[in-house]
Amino acid sequence: MKAIAIDDFDARPALHDLPRPAPAEDEVLVRVQASSVNGYDIAVMSGAVRNVPHEFPIILGRDFAGTVQAVGENVTACEPGERVFGVNMKPRLGMPLTDGTFAELTSAPTAFVARIPDGVTINVAGALGLAGSAALACIDAIAPTKEATVLQAAELWLSKPTDEHRRAAHKAGETAEFKNPAGLIGMAVLFSSGSLAPSGQPEVAPAPALCGNAVANSVLLAAVYQEPAKASERFVQFLALGFDIANGKNRWK
Repeated sequence: MKAIAIDDFDARPALHDLPRPAPAEDEVLVRVQASSVNGYDIAVMSGAVRNVPHEFPIILGRDFAGTVQAVGENVTACEPGERVFGVNMKPRLGMPLTDGTFAELTSAPTAFVARIPDGVTINVAGALGLAGSAALACIDAIAPTKEATVLQAAELWLSKPTDEHRRAAHKAGETAEFKNPAGLIGMAVLFSSGSLAPSGQPEVAPAPALCGNAVANSVLLAAVYQEPAKASERFVQFLALGFDIANGKNRWK
């Protein structure tokens, strides 16, 4: 099979003709259709992992997405023909660093393989292993509040006002239970346009005043939410902000 590999640390990656891998008893053999470049690949090429047991040539790449070609005798979670994604993590299981995913085929332990969810493309799935888990770890580290999640969804809708983003903002507002200013903004986004009915159901247009009422209630609640004694001062600030936005000034940055 064709693969991008190195024959030594600090060597230039090159196209190799290598033997077709065979899945071990707890592995799946995947025809790779997408992968991604990660910092680990740079570490491998530079020799930063030279203390990890390894065998040359080393095929680069960790993330993968593709179609199952064959399964090991103990594998029941996947079948040939299924679309899967994952990470080649054999060194974590004590195996030498040699296999990678910048290849036509890769064999990977089922512990690090999953079916691609409906609606996720092969190219996206090919970056969901190391890159996606790193992004998830960042989110966990930041630990955004429910209110922050609503505001982020509302800002996304403002920049890209699609029906999908409108409903996502409302869903985030539901998570915040509509008990705070941000939650009411999620409700206002739903009321701004489109239909109130679930997707695929007959359209139910929101009443004209619903969006404005939700925004007004959000502003009122925001003024008294944490420091009620400063409500009057905040109302003045909110009015100034509203006039600026109405006059075309970008106050979102």
